[in-house]
Amino acid sequence: MEELTVAIIGLGLMGGSLGLELANWPYKKLVKGYDINPKVAEKAKDLGAVDFISSSLEEVVKEADVVFLALPVMSTPSVFEEIRPYLSPSARVLDLGSTREWVWRKISPALCGLEYFGFHPMGGGEKSGIEHAQRGILRNVPILVSPPPISVSGKNIVEEIAHFLGGQVFF
Repeated sequence: MEELTVAIIGLGLMGGSLGLELANWPYKKLVKGYDINPKVAEKAKDLGAVDFISSSLEEVVKEADVVFLALPVMSTPSVFEEIRPYLSPSARVLDLGSTREWVWRKISPALCGLEYFGFHPMGGGEKSGIEHAQRGILRNVPILVSPPPISVSGKNIVEEIAHFLGGQVFF
């Protein structure tokens, strides 16, 4: 597998923890991050969860191979709508949110061949925020991936990331 540029939108507990793990991923070219709160983004960079802080949604997704959305479920469709024009046609968007059907109905008309799927680790913590992000929080947890279909290359990327995180994928 080639090196990939990863973007993480939302740098709280889940996005920050994911970034901390991916910092050592052998296929990582660069991990870019964005958070609506610039102080959270700066803290994520200080902790090593991201290599680069983007100042806009457009900037964070440009040239990204994999985009993780670590957002409150209700904001996911509007953020997706905002980033969609800037995504590479080959980008994969992985949504860490727990709610699928409602989000899928909202975003599916705009997909136009783009791969977008849920990548929901069944783990986390009681406390939210970047200050509680930690390595290992995603280890040994089931990771639910939906909805199908997923291309072979998309499935390979998902399985590689999940394996690296120490999680078990369920399609």
